[in-house]
Formats: sequence, C-alpha cells, structure tokens
Amino acid sequence: MSTLIANKYRLLQLITRIGRSELYQAENVILGKEISLLLLSAGFSAAEESEFLEQTRRIAKVNHPGILNLSDIGGDTKGNRFAILEAATGRLLAEILEERPEVTADIAISIARRAAQALKTASEHSLIHGSLSTSKILVSLDDENVDAVKIFGFGSPVSQEDQLFQAPELMAGSPPDSRSDMFSLAAIIYRMLTGQMPFADTGNTETPPVPLSAYRTDIAPEFEAVIVQALSADPNARPPADDFLLSLERTDSTNTSEKSQIQSSLEKWKSAAIILIGVCVLAAALIYATGGSIKTDPAATAQPVPGSLPVQPINPATGVEEENLAKLPLTTAETNSNTSASADTLPGGDGYNPWANGGVPPPGAPLPPPGQTITINPGQSPFMQDSNCIMQPSGILLCPVPVTPTPTPKTTPTPKAGTTPAANTNTAATPQQPTPSPETKEQRTTPTPSKPAKQNTNRPPAESGTQNGAEGF
Repeated sequence: MSTLIANKYRLLQLITRIGRSELYQAENVILGKEISLLLLSAGFSAAEESEFLEQTRRIAKVNHPGILNLSDIGGDTKGNRFAILEAATGRLLAEILEERPEVTADIAISIARRAAQALKTASEHSLIHGSLSTSKILVSLDDENVDAVKIFGFGSPVSQEDQLFQAPELMAGSPPDSRSDMFSLAAIIYRMLTGQMPFADTGNTETPPVPLSAYRTDIAPEFEAVIVQALSADPNARPPADDFLLSLERTDSTNTSEKSQIQSSLEKWKSAAIILIGVCVLAAALIYATGGSIKTDPAATAQPVPGSLPVQPINPATGVEEENLAKLPLTTAETNSNTSASADTLPGGDGYNPWANGGVPPPGAPLPPPGQTITINPGQSPFMQDSNCIMQPSGILLCPVPVTPTPTPKTTPTPKAGTTPAANTNTAATPQQPTPSPETKEQRTTPTPSKPAKQNTNRPPAESGTQNGAEGF
C-alpha cells in the first residue's frame, strides 16, 4: 500500500474498520514520523461527514494515556476526509484473545484499570464511547506485563461484534452514558478471564451470569463481586466510572486461598523471627543479670592438692615498666659516636646501668666494661688455675694439698758421721726445686760432726705413690 493522502500522509497498514471509517498505520513523509490516520470512506454523505467532524472535535479535547489521542483533522482535493491520531502501538485485544482465549488475572485487572481510567476521564469531558468492545482496544504486552492500553472509536456506530458487549438498555434504544460503558468494560473483563461472554448460556441479562469461580480458581471473591455488580441489568445498580475504578484499584485479583497460603507462610516466618528475638533478649538479660553478681574467687573455689605448696598469683601487669622502656631513645652508631656518655650509661643520661642487675639489657644498651683477663697455660685446667697443678697425660689433674703442721718442741739433733740430716716431716709442700747437676754432687762434702747440717725447707714433694710426711695426690 502506497496511497498518499493530502500529499504528505502515506498509508501503511489497515488496523480496523470503524463504521464508515478505516483506521490505518501511516507515516508523515515530510516529518518522517509514524502516525495513525482515521479515513472516512469514499462515498460518504453530508450527514456522515458532519457527524465525523463533530465526533473528532470532541475526541481532540481529551488527552489521556489510555486514549488514542487526536491531533488534527483535514481533507484534500481528492475529497478525502481524515483525522490524524498518535501512532498506534500494540495489537487489538480481540486478536490477542483469539490466540489465548483466557489471560491471567493480573493481565485482566491491569487492562481493566487502565481502560476504566480512560473512560472516567472521557466522561468528565462529556465524551461517551457507546460501542466499546475488544475490537476497539489496543494492548501492548511485554511477556506477562501490560505496557500500554489505548481506547479508540468513541461515538462510532455499533458493529455486530460490538453488540456482544452492549448494555441491555442500549439494545432497547436508550442513549449511552458512562454506566453503559462500565457494563461493556465488565463484559470485556469477563471475556478475558473465562473465554466466554457473560450471558452466552442464557441470553438473559436479567439474571446474574455464571460465576467466575466456576471457570477458574485464582479469582478472589471481592474481585468477582465488582464485576457482577457492573454487569447488572439495572443501570442504577451499576457503579459510576469513578466508583468502578476505585473498586478495581482496591481489589486484589488473587484468590483468597492463595493469599491465605502466602499469609500463613509469612506468619510462620514472623513467629520464628519473634521466637529468635525473644531468645536473644532473654540471653542478654541473663548475661546482664548474672555478670555483675556472680564473682569467682580462685582462692575460695580452688581445691588444694595434698602436700602441695600454694601458688601465689602474679601481680597484674600495669605496663609501667614497658612504658619506661618505650620512653628510652633508640641508640644507633651515629648517636653513639656523637655522645660523650660513658660505657655504663644509656643514651639520654639517667645514670642507669643496664648491666647492673644481670639479664638481657634493653635495646640500645652499650657493651659492658671489660673484666679480668686470664691466660690458661697448656696442660692446665680452665677451672683450676693453681700454678702447682699438673695435668697428666691420662687426663687426671694432680694438685698439691696443703698439710697443717703439728707444733713440736725444737731439738738440736746430734749429727752422726756418714749420715745426712733427717727430713723435716712437718714442713709444708713447696714448689719443686731444680735437680742438682753432677758437678754439684761432686762438690758436696760430708758435714763435720762439730756442726749440724742446715735443715732444707725447700725439699721437693715426693713422687706419686710414696709418702714422706705428706698426703699423696
């Protein structure tokens, strides 16, 4: 299709026929914008043209998201009469119901609320639809969510399909009003939920239709009551548009049994949470109550072990010593070279000697002053520094043991010829004297009888295994 209207609107696709008019998807070729175009069919009469223009003017006064809004009307030299509306999105509700005779309660209630809002706004501007049906509602669905609902065809003639949703008073010739529009909307909701028309079985609108609960179990009784009231044969028993919308907004489409199950599950979780909080509060109260009154005395509760000594408790750490050590300045090679402190004084003065009490000095303490140096001769024991001790090859260390002499009266011995004076048995052991050479032995002479020999006090100690007035090693 490439028909051009008024040299600027190209017709793209037919959406639906509305009486003597046709609704198209079109494009404004000058602006490059998609639009909807309502075209009055060729061969229209003057009365039909007048009615078309009058109805489009009333529609143009209403602007609502739930209405296919009209922006302009016009004609061309070819005798075409048309109206420009916003771009039509979505599909006809009648086409959707042909593919899926029943929709979910959430989709149905969402479409009903948006359509009721549009009808309420239109009635406030004295705009009555009069022929509402599933063929005059565009619905945009995104998976199971309703994105948009658009109503069009206000004041259009009633088609054969429209008659299925007509209020009974309209069939009797009464003029339409907002209450008849609510009846048509309620019949559309009934069709979406059940796949059936409300009075298809009996054809009698004077009796209530078959309950919705007879077709499905996910409908709440409150929601069903609203629909049944709007399907009443008496127009005065039906709610006005604003009350019907208010009832739809306050009504949940979910089944009461399902809500009760959800509510029961929530109540279980609430109960569990309350119990948990109560246990925590009770535990905190017990801890608070017993924490200040119960005190444990180790000396009173500990049972002593027989024969054991009591253990004195260690004084609690106060941190004073650590704090004092932390205040001491650190010592480095540079600071040691630039200070004149003595070896027994820590950097910073105080006269504190870290080596005085033994143990490990604190970091930064200088080296201790040097002590006495002892040289150990080969063969001597490092633990016995007596110069008279001798280390034997067998590893035995021989040291002289001093003997305390017993005091005796001194007598002058009478020397005998050819004899040598007796050794003094009470003399203390002295260091060994060098052995005389042969020349000395030859020069020695026998003492004369007139003079006694001089007593030798430096006699060397006897060899191992003999005794001569002294204990052996």
